[in-house]
Amino acid sequence: MLHHPVLAHACMDVDGVLCRDPRPDENDDGDAYGRFLEDVPMRLVPNVEVGRLVTARLERYRPSTEAWLALAGVRYCELVMYQGTAEERRSRRDHGLFKADVYAHSKALLFVESSLVQAVTIASAAGKPVFCTDESRMVYPGDASGVTALQDLRWSAAYRTERAARRLVHCVPGLHALLKRTTTRRP
Repeated sequence: MLHHPVLAHACMDVDGVLCRDPRPDENDDGDAYGRFLEDVPMRLVPNVEVGRLVTARLERYRPSTEAWLALAGVRYCELVMYQGTAEERRSRRDHGLFKADVYAHSKALLFVESSLVQAVTIASAAGKPVFCTDESRMVYPGDASGVTALQDLRWSAAYRTERAARRLVHCVPGLHALLKRTTTRRP
């Protein structure tokens, strides 16, 4: 799918799709992050042009991101980056909503995203389908299976920590109330 001509009419995330996400020790908005942006190996290079790359990387990292994409041979029509500071991005935790806004206001037919949490947010907020690479599946607007998958993640061993559950619940508007109603009796 990631080599299909439909990508000319799609939005695609960068970190998590084209390369891995930065580790916490690399995500310092300083020297370590700069090295990550320059040196992270590509996970995948589409062999067709992508309509729009949409990333939560800050606008100030455009030159290094464009150089990295060019070196890897990634072709795209437009690169949309997050406006603002790292502190604003961290405090808002609106990566999915930022991407959804770009997608909703475009003529794109598809968004390619790695994170299931963000895929559900994007599909819901944009009203368009999202392909989640981590789950290898489509997420549709109003798709109850996306919420069910999020509930399953919440109860899985990897996501039982309070911090991970808090992040999950805050990523999708209204999810906290839904999870509280549907999971209070689950063992």
